[in-house]
Amino acid sequence: MICKENENHTFRFPSAKSPEDRTFYGYINPERITAFEHGAENVMTGTLGRWITLSVVLIFCLFSTVAGCSLRPYRVNQEWTTQGKGIRALLVVPAEVGIYQVSPGETTQLRRDWSEKGRLNLDHAILQGFRFRHYRVKLLKAEGEIDREIRRILPLFRAVNKSIQLHTYGPQVFPDKITHFDYSLGSLKGLLEKFQCDAMVLARGFGEVSKGPGKTYMSLALADSSGNILWYSVKGSRGGHDLRDSGSAENLVDALLSDFSEAGR
Repeated sequence: MICKENENHTFRFPSAKSPEDRTFYGYINPERITAFEHGAENVMTGTLGRWITLSVVLIFCLFSTVAGCSLRPYRVNQEWTTQGKGIRALLVVPAEVGIYQVSPGETTQLRRDWSEKGRLNLDHAILQGFRFRHYRVKLLKAEGEIDREIRRILPLFRAVNKSIQLHTYGPQVFPDKITHFDYSLGSLKGLLEKFQCDAMVLARGFGEVSKGPGKTYMSLALADSSGNILWYSVKGSRGGHDLRDSGSAENLVDALLSDFSEAGR
């Protein structure tokens, strides 16, 4: 199939609800996330103990196989080994990115300018990352009916993204959810056929900028025409990456995709 490449796009999310809402690796303060999901741009947080507890549990999960935790950084559907070999053209949905400024006293404010820059950098890095792996890619441009379809898909991906991280990475890990990785977004056939692509790529990015080491992480999923997520992974760091910097975003995506060929081909 042919998938024409195009990086020119204009995409705007309707509210502050779109930034990342996960607690993976313990990088993100869960109270701050709750406020993000309700559209708050300024929040005060004070339950440091709760955050530390989650951090310990989640980081421990990264380095152990206790209670079903997996050392493998990615998750794959059982169909990936067969379907993955036939996927050559990818339709990339513009990433949802939220970057926040943390002031003394733990006051947190969404920076829309930083978030937009981070989104552009992450989109470019994802396109480059898959091109390097010999995929044909197209960045979806949200216009008219396409925009409405994207707005249908993104809330589903947020919910599925949260469930994947909670139940296959921690802290509430269900081992069966890892061995039988089965998550779906509903049919994507219409969009994929329209743009002559084999699968869809969705991503989310999050960053916190403060006087100390910043926190950055991203998640990425690849779904087939039925909406089944065939491949999923996450990557993050404390002070190691900054989505506002194009080179840093490329390094983060490259690190996340380092296991991609191992899983699929």
